[in-house]
Amino acid sequence: MPAGGGTTAAMAKQMMKVKKVKIVKKTRQIVNVNSPIIFQRPDIDKMMEEKVTKVLEQGTANLYKQGMMGSGSGDSAGFSSGRGVGEVGLIRLKYSGGGDWDSNFGKGADNNMLLEYHLLSEQKTAKESKAIPIIGFDGLNSYKKYYAPPMVYLTGSKGLDLSDREITTIRKYIEENHGMIFADAASPAWGRSFRENIMPRILPDVKAVAIPIDDEIYTGPFALTSMPYASPHDQPMVMRGWKINGRWVAIYHPGDIGDCWKDGHAGVSGETATAAYALGANIIFYAHRTYNEWRTENKVK
Repeated sequence: MPAGGGTTAAMAKQMMKVKKVKIVKKTRQIVNVNSPIIFQRPDIDKMMEEKVTKVLEQGTANLYKQGMMGSGSGDSAGFSSGRGVGEVGLIRLKYSGGGDWDSNFGKGADNNMLLEYHLLSEQKTAKESKAIPIIGFDGLNSYKKYYAPPMVYLTGSKGLDLSDREITTIRKYIEENHGMIFADAASPAWGRSFRENIMPRILPDVKAVAIPIDDEIYTGPFALTSMPYASPHDQPMVMRGWKINGRWVAIYHPGDIGDCWKDGHAGVSGETATAAYALGANIIFYAHRTYNEWRTENKVK
């Protein structure tokens, strides 16, 4: 993770500063009703409401700034437990059998998402996405505690099957190294394999739930009103997640969001493509923010 700081999901909400408005009481005047002078009594309540509203608007304009994304203190966008040479990456998992792990990999898809994340967050990002095996000398199993990728991306369009050793490695990554899986169904068959076969083996005691639209995954840092997708590969068409101790440890997208990141965006509208980048940024940010908090709580430098 890149070193730095910045604002968390609260950045999407306007910060307001209410200034106290001093009300000056006027002396009461007793007027002769027969006087030729017309006295018009002003609507004090309305005047004060307008004044307070104006002060609120000025305070909001002065104080609200989207600024840099991050978590903790620092002079640049990033994370308090990150490193000066750190970069946010988008890491794919290579799996041993059953499917095409490299669907839309690299140029024109993952790399587009990385670039958009950099532009949206101002954080340092890798120039290209990366792929690692689940098992290997440079695999997911090789990372030490506190130094694993905060999130790994898993996708494909064919069936998905993992060995028992791969399942154990992913479970350890989630439970002991605070990692998160972002799974994207590029076909109905792949989606069913992930939901019905893979996740029950990785987390047999945790059930998937629909991620509500008011969850941080949808609301911060970028607010969305619905789930963007390229193709309806699963029903119901809602994102689902697996949660442990209040943290999303796996998120499943049923509509091939990777297609939306491609050059040409698989024919979806520009609005949908923009929302897909925003959702990807929210998920990447969530994984890094929660990983940063975990490292900070354990005083890891």
